[in-house]
Amino acid sequence: MAKSLYNGVETLPNISFDEANILDGIPYPDNYFDAVFQRFLIFGIPKNKWDFVIKELKRVTKPNGYIEMVEFDMDFQQTGPIWDIYFSGLNQAMNCRGLDIEIAKHLIERIESSGLEIDSETIRSIPVGWGGRVGDLYLKNIEMGASSMKPYLLKTFDIVSSDYENLIENIQLECPEFQTYNNVISVVGRKV
Repeated sequence: MAKSLYNGVETLPNISFDEANILDGIPYPDNYFDAVFQRFLIFGIPKNKWDFVIKELKRVTKPNGYIEMVEFDMDFQQTGPIWDIYFSGLNQAMNCRGLDIEIAKHLIERIESSGLEIDSETIRSIPVGWGGRVGDLYLKNIEMGASSMKPYLLKTFDIVSSDYENLIENIQLECPEFQTYNNVISVVGRKV
């Protein structure tokens, strides 16, 4: 059993933490959970595995149980020219890795085609680098993500490390100016 990052959580009688790779299947029996929650795996699930993942989430969910999936819509709004250059390279790198940059826009269709009944869809807009603490934290999150993608994107852009870092710094300045924002989509399905 994995240890929680939150002190005391692992001592609750109905909580345990297990590590597994969802691409290998969920190591629980059929109809085990009342509810299943999955979020922000857009950079971890290959395009050809999404239907399998949804099928696994459905398999471990009890009848009349709920599955919630939350993903970033990677189509950022009100972007500036530097962001557009970065995003073009990010899109290219994701495609080369077999990732589906459009998955958030297709969650409802994928969930419905798995036989789940759609209970709700929620779209929340998140400011990037403006609008207070949430916007500041989201920009920091993007900066950390860009840092982790650096080895892939250096090759994609065919630039050196210092040029990449300048690109990221300029994005951080540009997002507040253009009031860039991003939508996060949540879809809840019920197993009937």
